Amino acid sequence: MNRAIALGPEHLSCYQLTVEPHTKLAAEIDRVVDQLPDDELALEFLYRTRERLAEAGYKAYEVSNFATKGNRCRHNDGYWLYRDYIGIGAGASGKWDVVGGEGDSGVTRYSNIRNPEKYMEAVESAGSAINSDEKLTKDTAAAEALWQGLRRTGGISNKWFTERFGADIQSRFASELVPWLERDQLVWEGDNLHLTDKGLPFADSIAAELF
Repeated sequence: MNRAIALGPEHLSCYQLTVEPHTKLAAEIDRVVDQLPDDELALEFLYRTRERLAEAGYKAYEVSNFATKGNRCRHNDGYWLYRDYIGIGAGASGKWDVVGGEGDSGVTRYSNIRNPEKYMEAVESAGSAINSDEKLTKDTAAAEALWQGLRRTGGISNKWFTERFGADIQSRFASELVPWLERDQLVWEGDNLHLTDKGLPFADSIAAELF
């Protein structure tokens, strides 16, 4: 961490690597006992990372993202704010809201063909290289938006959520959120609901309750 700070980057993303199965890295780790930190040590790494970066002038604006003043990643922040984005290029992904029509007002997301040559062929022949897409219902989109918003240091705006999904957070997710609020892992601060320091390690656990 000190070596990274010494390089003077404007932005850092810090999180524990997910080791994907059937990869060279996974095979190497399988051969070495205790090569990865256990949960307790990983949690210590999480808190110490946040402390050290704060000391160095980096503000956490999301669970895993830190930036010096004025240098937040707009794409990252837009993603957690559930904004639309366009994926251009081989393997790129995009997402847009489905609003204004009758009935559902969820979201559509898509991903492009991963192979660059096949991507270019598809664009030239068909004008599109979308490989797969999916449509999330309004309820699923609401759960996803809440989960992603909670990852932000400032949390998620109840006003924005209500305008987007037609019901406030409390009404839609009361039973799922109560235990986390009672344990002081979530807290309301004005219009915003956000994780507390105690709740940081449970962001994904909270998400699992919402879906």
